[in-house]
Amino acid sequence: MKKLTVQVGERFNKLTVVNMLGINESGFSMALCRCDCGRDTTVKVADLRSGHRRTCGCGSWKQKSDSRHSNLIGNVFGRLKVVKLCGSDSRRYRLADCECECGVKVKIRIAQMLDGSVQSCGCLQREKAMENLTLATQKVTTHGMSGTLTGQSWLAMMQRCYNQRSERFHRYGARGITVCSFLKASPVNLALLIGTRPYSIMSLDRIDNDKGYWCGTCEECRKNEWPMNVQWATPIQQASNRQNTRLMEIDGRTKTAAEWCRILGLSKTNKLVYTYPKANDYE
Repeated sequence: MKKLTVQVGERFNKLTVVNMLGINESGFSMALCRCDCGRDTTVKVADLRSGHRRTCGCGSWKQKSDSRHSNLIGNVFGRLKVVKLCGSDSRRYRLADCECECGVKVKIRIAQMLDGSVQSCGCLQREKAMENLTLATQKVTTHGMSGTLTGQSWLAMMQRCYNQRSERFHRYGARGITVCSFLKASPVNLALLIGTRPYSIMSLDRIDNDKGYWCGTCEECRKNEWPMNVQWATPIQQASNRQNTRLMEIDGRTKTAAEWCRILGLSKTNKLVYTYPKANDYE
């Protein structure tokens, strides 16, 4: 087999031969080349002559990516129209400047537009949330529960989880507190799960304050392994679930400050001071 050689200084696309390295273990003639980017790389002489190697590898991915993504300019994905490419984010995802149908301009990951996970600037999600609330209101009326305590609690739950204009949204929906599909469907389902709201002083409570309103049995709950997380609770029980509730351990038993006050007979003049919340604080 004829030995392939190249001359030092000879140029092949972006690669310049620096030195011949001889024959490798597989019998290929090898050359040390320097790329225009400044990086040295070892290349088969046969690949240089055939044109299979044009660079050290720099820019090849970017060139292919730019070529592929440049065809997206002007395309529409959902409500988003691609205006131009604008580099990458901190995690190296390619970004595009897009204009939404509502007029808002945003930067979106190209991958998220292509897989359909992002279809708007966020206006579509807000509209769907408002549609859910409209349907929720209709369901309460349809089932004749709009004037019942259970219907009021269910509608208040939907408002604080999905209505961004609700004064309690920041404590619920903004924190990621959601309602499972079974409970979201109807206030009747809430009544079927835990019964109707027995007294006006009681309110809808999450057993685990960091979790959502879950029935624990519907398909969504089973898929996500969500346990049942709703109950009717008194103001005292609700107060125990607050994020700022003080827990104290005495003789190996952990209870809230309010519970220890009642057990030990402490009054408000002591250091453990407790004020009962109003029932409508949670509705």
